[in-house]
Amino acid sequence: MGLKLENFLYSPVLRFYWQNKELKEEIYYAGLIRHIKRKNISFLLTNILKSIYRLKFFVTFKKYNNSIYSVKYGLKSLTQKKIIHGQQNDIEYFKKLPVGTLAHKSLINESKALKEFNAIGIKTMEKLDLIGDFCYSAVKGENKYLPDLIFINCVSKYPIKNKTTISDYFLDNKYFDRKIIDIENEIELTISHGDLTVWNTFYDNGNFIMIDIECFKKSKIRYFDILYYILSYEFYVNKNGHKIIFKKLTQFMKNHKIESYYLILFFYDLLEIKKTDLKDGFFIDIKSRLINEIDQLIRDYETY
Repeated sequence: MGLKLENFLYSPVLRFYWQNKELKEEIYYAGLIRHIKRKNISFLLTNILKSIYRLKFFVTFKKYNNSIYSVKYGLKSLTQKKIIHGQQNDIEYFKKLPVGTLAHKSLINESKALKEFNAIGIKTMEKLDLIGDFCYSAVKGENKYLPDLIFINCVSKYPIKNKTTISDYFLDNKYFDRKIIDIENEIELTISHGDLTVWNTFYDNGNFIMIDIECFKKSKIRYFDILYYILSYEFYVNKNGHKIIFKKLTQFMKNHKIESYYLILFFYDLLEIKKTDLKDGFFIDIKSRLINEIDQLIRDYETY
């Protein structure tokens, strides 16, 4: 067994942080060179300045490892993960490692989801037998907000898994107002990504690729994914309030001839999800703001 020189070498690692000062990403030497070659200097400088502004050290030193580009850290939660991005045997990959107490369970759920979506012709991350479990080939493409196209190419292809009454679907939802709609109406249920957003989809050569499918559900109210795709973009990216969000949602539904009552069902379904998320104790402020907007959206529907 020979010792290699690189085993004794240390190299700089850049460290970037979330707004709440939690560690967001570490860029290793190989990743730094990659960014420079791709002329991503503004990205590096912007994040270095953000780290300084947040009173955090933006550089550390770690053992040299030319197979790792970066390590990304999810926001602190029960399903928190870290994602290693690198290259091995000339194959670019990313590997998810569970951190939060429920993270392993969510990654198992994601593995099942990949098969469900692939079976109906929707592209997802591709699993690799390279470095243990939860390892996937790097995804190509861009995060593009294309609600009409993703609805036509993906969400509209979801098969109807089941039908049930509104009453049965919301049986355990303590927030649902049973006076707002005829609860004996029958609704259609489909599979659901569960967290379909512009940052969880890539667009490449006319195809959408879904990633981060850990919130997958086998049975969800129809159109949940596309409505959340629009709402999340307007709330998190455009920073819009309930009035504009409601207008965007209703206009989209009108354009695609979606029954209007699915909107109020979506609001109550999402309200329960977000109020449950609030109990994990992480990022209470932003979660509370979203819950307030959902409450307002429900009132908007009542007067619509």
